[in-house]
Amino acid sequence: MTWLPLFAVAALAFMVEAIVGFGATVVVVSLGSLFLPLDVLLPTFVPVNLALSAWHMVHHRAEVEWGLLRAALLPPLVVGTLVGMFMLADLPARGLLVAFGLLIVALSTRELWRSLRGANDAGQPLAPSVSTGVLVAAGLIHGVFGTGGPLIVFTLARTIHAKGAFRATLAVIWTLLNSLLLARYLVAGRVTAQTLSGSALLVGALIVGVVVGERIHDRADPLMFRRGLFSMLFVVGLTLTLRNLLA
Repeated sequence: MTWLPLFAVAALAFMVEAIVGFGATVVVVSLGSLFLPLDVLLPTFVPVNLALSAWHMVHHRAEVEWGLLRAALLPPLVVGTLVGMFMLADLPARGLLVAFGLLIVALSTRELWRSLRGANDAGQPLAPSVSTGVLVAAGLIHGVFGTGGPLIVFTLARTIHAKGAFRATLAVIWTLLNSLLLARYLVAGRVTAQTLSGSALLVGALIVGVVVGERIHDRADPLMFRRGLFSMLFVVGLTLTLRNLLA
């Protein structure tokens, strides 16, 4: 019975990511942890989520902003992630993650308020120096806590305005970061016969989520897409804050 509700949660998670380009992990961690412990859930889910990111990256490769990735996005992200993984791994988690969650709530609330007041533009891109600093910080947070994605999403949303290019470019970043995460699980021995069996079962949920999510993504107008994007960011920030406040 555990796998049936988890299948439904995973299908919802994959659908969300297929629509806006991110959010699958927070849905699974928030809801899937009701059915499986996180030390089993994440190694089960990450390989399938990696497959989703890789599929988006390949299938929508014509929409990827490759030049932006090479020049401005990946270098600070990779540097920050490596520093976080190997030099800052002992930082205290709870207080920092609460502050990080509140920051994401504040940023997403600001963008939602702009949208509801009638601003239909994406806002000005961050200055290059600010963008680089934010992406290094996102990498640091991801390297230490594995949750740097929201800052990446916020930065990219101010830079790439087309919904297809936004999702496809994020898919390249998630493929890289999820590959590092999966490698960490493999080295730590957290990928087992049990998790691989669960991953195989979740492939069906992946197919359902992608088919439904792609249709919704194609039909969403730009304004509704941005509202959905920042609503999802708000949920991510709130979940992160409450999980660490109540831990």
